[in-house]
Amino acid sequence: MSEAPRGPLTARWLGGSLIMNPAEVPGETYYVDSNNGDDTYTGKEWSQALATLDAAVNKCTANNGDTIYVHPAHAESLAADSAVDVDVAGVQIIGLRRGREMPTFNATATAGDFKLAAANVSIRNLRFTGGIDATTGILEVSGADCAIIDCEYRDVTGQATDVLITTAAADRLLIDGWVHFGAAGDGGDTAISLVGSDDCEIRNFWIYGNFDLGAIEFRTTACARVWIHDGIIWTE
Repeated sequence: MSEAPRGPLTARWLGGSLIMNPAEVPGETYYVDSNNGDDTYTGKEWSQALATLDAAVNKCTANNGDTIYVHPAHAESLAADSAVDVDVAGVQIIGLRRGREMPTFNATATAGDFKLAAANVSIRNLRFTGGIDATTGILEVSGADCAIIDCEYRDVTGQATDVLITTAAADRLLIDGWVHFGAAGDGGDTAISLVGSDDCEIRNFWIYGNFDLGAIEFRTTACARVWIHDGIIWTE
């Protein structure tokens, strides 16, 4: 795949996905592909794609409007705390899709997670899977004004305890189009757990699982002005 031109287009096809852009795209663009990439590459085109998402994040500049595209067949293991740490403000990460195939991040340790740790970060079209029993907080949000769009979770081994969890710093979080395929067996606590996060919105969601505490939970610290709408919760 080669990079699409940056002309005065308002939309473009890239890797089977329609990408909407303003006439002039700000910032730098990077590409990630675990199958053909290498973290020693520049990441500036598909033939020079990086192998890991963290390597691409490390090349970004805060609040520069940088965008990272992730190949549909990309796969990474979340084998430790902060295995992926999106700690650069204003970065946009877009996973490309082929049907239901999408970039996948699989937790292989109970502490393994993917962090949104900076403000104004957005992720789109990423899949998270629980490859080990009793994982907690596979996706953790501590940055303000972040967005999680059209992402999904699947239990693979056992039951995740909690999947998406915030800290009190994650105010104004938007979760749009979250799809959650939890396990039917008992063992999970929540799909989404908000801890002291204010002014958040959760919309257009589909959540299935067997939850001891609730599919969506407000935990430990009160959350003010949270809007949850247009979703389905199927509790086994």
